Amino acid sequence: MDKRTSNIIDIKSMIPSLILDIRYCSKDNFIGEPIDEYFAPKALLS
Repeated sequence: MDKRTSNIIDIKSMIPSLILDIRYCSKDNFIGEPIDEYFAPKALLS
């Protein structure tokens, strides 16, 4: 694993029951269309 990404985790892997409302990858957000480079509704922490 690359040193730059070795400390990044998906919060759902730590707390599977967590409910997230992440809309950047869908049209249901503040600009009305998917935002470039957001391909999945994930919360990544470092």
